[in-house]
Amino acid sequence: MAPSDDQTPDKPKSSDKAKSNDVKSTHGHINILPLPKTRMNRFQDAQQFEEGDYTPIALDELKRRRRARLSGERIRSRQKMVIQKRRLQKRRRVLLKRLKYIANLGAFFIMAITVWVLIVNPLWRFNGENFTLRHNHLLSASHVRPIIKDYQKLPIYQVDPQAITDSIKAHFPIVDSVYVRRSVFPPRLDINVIEKTPIAEIYTAPEALAPISLAAFSGSDRRYGAVPIALYAYRPGRYKTAQGQPLIRLIVPPGVQLTQHEWQRLDHLMQQSGSIQKLPLKAIELVNLPLERNSKKGKSLQEYSVILHYPELMIFAGVLDAEINQRVARLPLIGEKILAFRSAIRAVDLRWSEQITFVKTGAPLPLLASPPPQESAMPKATPSSLLKVKPATEPSAAASKPSRN
Repeated sequence: MAPSDDQTPDKPKSSDKAKSNDVKSTHGHINILPLPKTRMNRFQDAQQFEEGDYTPIALDELKRRRRARLSGERIRSRQKMVIQKRRLQKRRRVLLKRLKYIANLGAFFIMAITVWVLIVNPLWRFNGENFTLRHNHLLSASHVRPIIKDYQKLPIYQVDPQAITDSIKAHFPIVDSVYVRRSVFPPRLDINVIEKTPIAEIYTAPEALAPISLAAFSGSDRRYGAVPIALYAYRPGRYKTAQGQPLIRLIVPPGVQLTQHEWQRLDHLMQQSGSIQKLPLKAIELVNLPLERNSKKGKSLQEYSVILHYPELMIFAGVLDAEINQRVARLPLIGEKILAFRSAIRAVDLRWSEQITFVKTGAPLPLLASPPPQESAMPKATPSSLLKVKPATEPSAAASKPSRN
């Protein structure tokens, strides 16, 4: 009979409880086993079992839960391995970075010590005597040595080539350009010098024996100028022209300062004056003319009269102005007649653009400051009319001054 509501079933005895826990019940093909859980769940299951409210779990569900638990453990194990591997890689990277930093620091110190040893090594120091001077004519090693000695016992890398170049050009005006090159081993200097091109020897008087300077042309800045030669062991005739002749003597008054235009005219004049064959030019003389007042610029201008000296012949070229080269250009037209009657001619006057005057031997020379003839009273001269001049007839007395042809 079923118990009534008021009646409660008797609690199982402890022996029955132990028996129920030890004995496995079988209902058909399903095995019923208690599900192991956490400590709290196990306590709850024991309480439920004692109260008779325990639900058995199928074996398949238990296996499924076990597989899930094992899978979770494997996943956690893999995650733990990955984390450990990453930590190990990070430690290796940090260690490698520290070793690299230490290696770089050591290499830096080794390099610094090596550089310091090279700097203080006497093998790299310049002794002040080991230099070579090339392409020099007037400039010698004895001139350059005092400048080079300023860098004695210094490392070769501290020698300033530009400072040496500027110092040589400042002390020696004959130098046009300088190229200084340093050699490390052995420490030495190679100095290549390009001197200015001399065009004439400058004298202060026709009877002077030694020149005081050289008229030279600078190829770097395309300028002319007078170069003093007192510092150099120069002897007359050292330089030659392109034709193999000694340099032309340029006779100028003391203290003369020529402009660049006047230098250019003189250079062109030297080339023109050598156009007469068998009549080499020996000297060009500049003679001071009286000062004249320039009304436009309001300052006094010094003018020079040019005289060309040939063997036993003088040619008066006139004022050193812009037309002097045009006047001297007539020399080839009368060159044959000058050579034909050379013994009878003492001088030729080319000062006037409209006439040519021959001065016979024994006659007085023309005055340098004589006024030009009146152009209105002078016939226009042409190259054909100039060739008709007959120097065979002795020049008249008027030949001593500018006259018409």
